Amino acid sequence: MPATPQIELVIRVTNGQVQVSGPIHDKMTCYALLECARDAIKEHVDKMTRSAIVPARTVDPMLIMPRPNGDAKGA
Repeated sequence: MPATPQIELVIRVTNGQVQVSGPIHDKMTCYALLECARDAIKEHVDKMTRSAIVPARTVDPMLIMPRPNGDAKGA
């Protein structure tokens, strides 16, 4: 079985100039690659911004330590 050809679209910005290399003669392929890249970036950003905070209702009340003075508010 032959290997799937690799397609690469490279975008560089140097000194304010944008350079694009790849199959730029094939507009549909380039646009499809840009859409795939946009989706991958969005997925990455969404994953990074998900909250790691555990809701209080899932915390075992037996694990909560009382405050040193015994007051729930700590005052």
